[in-house]
Amino acid sequence: MRNKASGKTMEFTIRRADPGDLGECVAIFNDWIEETNWMPRIHAHEDVMEHYRNTVFAKQRVFVADRANEIPAMLCLSDEAYITALYVKSKYRSCGLGKALLNTAKKQFPGGLHLWTFKANTEAQKFYRREGFQTMRETDGDNEENLPDILFHWRPAGEAK
Repeated sequence: MRNKASGKTMEFTIRRADPGDLGECVAIFNDWIEETNWMPRIHAHEDVMEHYRNTVFAKQRVFVADRANEIPAMLCLSDEAYITALYVKSKYRSCGLGKALLNTAKKQFPGGLHLWTFKANTEAQKFYRREGFQTMRETDGDNEENLPDILFHWRPAGEAK
């Protein structure tokens, strides 16, 4: 993949996460919260670790981008075709990692995918719309963060709506 910012080639593979990736995946999520000024911290770092260990890694399909034994991005996917998380470390954004992970999710569920994103996350909205997702519903913040959000849905081209 070619990094838009630097023009350098970035080598990475997409693979299923293993238990040894848990800490790096949790760090990616926690770092995103710390870097995002509109996102409230509602769970302590330790609680996030416990949730990822007991729920996400135990019950969902977790995929990571692996770059020379570093995990710069992750995607979590429920058995109900919901993307529950897609996060990329800030220094690796716009390098193709999110798109590669999203394409993996589309292969897992070729009939369609759903996801929620916050209205304040305009970059994510642009990304998902560019990748063929459409708005299904918007809320005024009926979630634990109390932030307005958007439900997106993707169907393959040519599928009936």
